[in-house]
Amino acid sequence: MADWTGLVVSEARRRRLDAESVPLSRARQRHLALPQQGVDSMRPAGHRIEAHDVGAFAAAGLATVPVARRPVVAVFSDPTARVPAGQALLAGQRWDAERPLLMARLQEEGLDPLGWPLVATGPDAVVAAIREAAEGVDAILLCGLDLAGARPAWIDAFERTGLRWWWPPGDAPVLGLEFGRSSAKAAVFALPSGLVDVDDGFSRVVRPYLRALQGGP
Repeated sequence: MADWTGLVVSEARRRRLDAESVPLSRARQRHLALPQQGVDSMRPAGHRIEAHDVGAFAAAGLATVPVARRPVVAVFSDPTARVPAGQALLAGQRWDAERPLLMARLQEEGLDPLGWPLVATGPDAVVAAIREAAEGVDAILLCGLDLAGARPAWIDAFERTGLRWWWPPGDAPVLGLEFGRSSAKAAVFALPSGLVDVDDGFSRVVRPYLRALQGGP
């Protein structure tokens, strides 16, 4: 099995986000951009700030701390096969559970994800929607698209536009993730159907990528 975690963490470190100074009231779940001394010990750059860290910084007389900018993440799902919970289902449809799960996981990371459903279908429409989103976000998560079996047609649509995409055979469905770039800025992660596989892919690769993007370990 490919070392997907190592691959995306290495990529994230190349793209590390800029630093900003924030008040302690907004520092929890952020990653330090520089080493910072608390009343008890020194926290290294990349340290994820928790509640006890906030107290230690305040006890040391700090009002603000330098942190990495929060990554902006957009989450897509395919409306042809999935509809929001509570709406009536048509033949062949089911309620969308993967996107709410991903949104909740991102919120656990202290992020404010953007729900960005596809409004048109077909490989070229998928690529066009992703390229539009990529202009203003750091990462894009695709869920519910057909990743089973043969290489999906929308991957070919990516390559026709000259965008880089990695599609290794064999182990990807086990890990539940593919990785590529839609532009010089945004990374694209495509996850398969099913809550277990989506959650596994997020835990193994998406979360490490987002934390490394902020300088975390």
